[in-house]
Amino acid sequence: MATPASRVSVMAVFLTVIVLLEISSTYAQQVFTTASCSSLGAVNGFTSQPNTNSPYVIQIAPQYYTTGTIITVTVYANQPAGRMLRELICQARDTATNSPVGTFTSVNGNPLLPTNDYNVYNCGSQTATTVRTTNNNIKSTPVVLTYQAAAPAPGNIGFRCSFLQDTGILYQGLASQQVVDQSTVAGPVINNCPGDIFLPLSQASMTALPFVFVEWMAPTSIGVGGANNPVNPYTFTTLGSAAREMTYTFTSGGITATCSFNVVVNDDETTENTAPVLSGCPVGTVNRFTTSPTCNDADQGTLAVNCNPPAGGTFQAGTTTPVECVCTDNLGSSDVCTFNVFVATANTAPVIAGCPVGTVNSFTASPTCNDAEEGALAVNCNPPAGSTFQAGTTTAVTCFCADNLGSSDFCTFSVLVATANTAPVLSGCPDGTVNSFATPPTCNDAEEGVLAVNCNPPAGSIFQAGTTTAVTCSCSDNLGSSDVCTFRSLVT
Repeated sequence: MATPASRVSVMAVFLTVIVLLEISSTYAQQVFTTASCSSLGAVNGFTSQPNTNSPYVIQIAPQYYTTGTIITVTVYANQPAGRMLRELICQARDTATNSPVGTFTSVNGNPLLPTNDYNVYNCGSQTATTVRTTNNNIKSTPVVLTYQAAAPAPGNIGFRCSFLQDTGILYQGLASQQVVDQSTVAGPVINNCPGDIFLPLSQASMTALPFVFVEWMAPTSIGVGGANNPVNPYTFTTLGSAAREMTYTFTSGGITATCSFNVVVNDDETTENTAPVLSGCPVGTVNRFTTSPTCNDADQGTLAVNCNPPAGGTFQAGTTTPVECVCTDNLGSSDVCTFNVFVATANTAPVIAGCPVGTVNSFTASPTCNDAEEGALAVNCNPPAGSTFQAGTTTAVTCFCADNLGSSDFCTFSVLVATANTAPVLSGCPDGTVNSFATPPTCNDAEEGVLAVNCNPPAGSIFQAGTTTAVTCSCSDNLGSSDVCTFRSLVT
């Protein structure tokens, strides 16, 4: 008979930021500097208004977090005056030191990139701690920012945002309520959680068939005001062998703990049982463990899986931690899997290779991305490789890759598919034989303008006296058309 321990489920924390603003006047967007990290200043030429008059609200719920918690922060307008925005800057800070902490990872489900309306910025040694609009276009609402808490948790944190309305009114440094570091809160501790109870009908305290009473010692909890407890003793039907799950729930300081166990009164002790099967268990050694395997039982369906340490726990960097996951059915049959978690002591950002440079006339193959810890990573390009690009139009392309710890690399370039191509033309090329060659020719292309000229030997080279040296100069456009000239240099 299995004796599972009490299960403690910590409420996931989500914070969501929705911004509603609009601006009709024009202005010069201020460059993000080190000073911006502390002042959250965003706009030139506007005077900040008192935040007591702000139409904006930063809402967080619930108010507790742990290391690595994904937080969605919602900033919204509680007045029509704040429905549109032209500029937004937001940051999470350690309330004890007022220092930026954590990492912003996405906006409205999209990556934060220089080519999008929103991008992340670094403050000192902290990366991606601040998110800000990248242009002065009017943004529609809602705007949803996703934030990942720092590891280890620095303590209580708060969010501060500045926003510029479409009417030119600036509100600077509006603060949210605190988000509490859950490790500083004493959660409930459960004592005497019963294990699964298997009771053959012959040992049950029968009343009028087909019902029996089953009794157990109720669990208790330290430091809570109460619990949602099932009735004890409980009346069970003896028909069939289905289990009843009993759950006691205790809550303290925003942390919830549960004690669950099964009670089985079986009137057929010879019933054949099929063992449950775990699926999705990691194999060998992995660098993180965030999602538990699943367990299915042919007789009872989906079963709970207990992992030790649990998925989503904090694993010590540089140390290999063994993990065991197990699930057990009501008749004591079980399945188990084991693996290791190794978190590197430092994370190296991935590197994109093979990204086109400048302007190219086609884009058919994506760059590659390699990470020192994780190997080859997927690369997302917008527009993707192989897309149809409009002839005569320059299209900006951004390619992006990220590792499991949030480090990333990206590259940008342009694609120009010409409607017709005119070969470039060299000018100023020496003729015949000259006694010096100090200045290279120039090259102009009707579609691409001034192009680079390559000479061999290059202009300014030292030529051997008394010897005639052949020189070739050439230039090529992005479509492969070129021009070339040759001459001789004789230094007497």
